[in-house]
Amino acid sequence: TRSDATVPFIRSVRREIERIRNEPITPEELQYAQESAINSFVFNFADPGQTLSRVMRYEYYGYPKDFIFQYQRKVETTTIEDVQRVAREYLKPENLVTLVVGNTSAIQPSLSTLEPELEVTSIDITIPDPAQI
Repeated sequence: TRSDATVPFIRSVRREIERIRNEPITPEELQYAQESAINSFVFNFADPGQTLSRVMRYEYYGYPKDFIFQYQRKVETTTIEDVQRVAREYLKPENLVTLVVGNTSAIQPSLSTLEPELEVTSIDITIPDPAQI
């Protein structure tokens, strides 16, 4: 994201995680997500090379022969309650780590404005000038 949008973006993502953990999504959001998942899955088989690669991966990891159809059925039968249950189980804000790479002085507002809600640790990864090494 842009430097000037970094802090608002981090806050927005955290708010969305809290929202999905605590409030049921709408039927429209569920339908959109289901349609997006099913429709995008088709593009994983757009050409013979992709199809072969997927089939080989499924075989290697021991997926069932009808995995593609199982996947589609499970996406179609996912409920709002399923989404919230899984969000509560797997989306743990207290375990969230956010990595920001950029020019510290360009990030405005500063990452330090995220404290005390988030611990901010800065690491200088500046590549030194070879002439100064």
